[in-house]
Amino acid sequence: MTSLITPSSPSSSARPDSDSHAAALDALWLVMHGAYGSKAAVYGATPNAGWRMVLEDVSPADIVEGTRAMLREYPEWPPTAGEFRNLCTGSLDIARLDDGQLVALAGKLGVKTIGRTDRDGIVRDVQRAMRRDDGLPAVTN
Repeated sequence: MTSLITPSSPSSSARPDSDSHAAALDALWLVMHGAYGSKAAVYGATPNAGWRMVLEDVSPADIVEGTRAMLREYPEWPPTAGEFRNLCTGSLDIARLDDGQLVALAGKLGVKTIGRTDRDGIVRDVQRAMRRDDGLPAVTN
């Protein structure tokens, strides 16, 4: 289940300190393997090159926040590197929301959905509403 708002600020464009970044990735891996067991084995025993590349500009603090969000948002299976990055940076993938979540988010943003059956149109209207400067996460889709 995807939360409608994830608790993190966008990461800095500056490259994080490599020691603290590596420590945050190692901690993520420990949590991931502890929480998901054999389901996380597909990612290997240590952070692989793909994960390191996807998260190279994400701050250690945002990796910690992403780890907390991961446990809430992905209770049964570990996320992909891109999904985890979205958790770290506070992005919300509208396409990933189920219909109930989309309608709930639309309602919070004042987007009318009653009588509408055009999911793509609702998604576009929600994306437009989320682009306002209202503290909601950035939209990815």
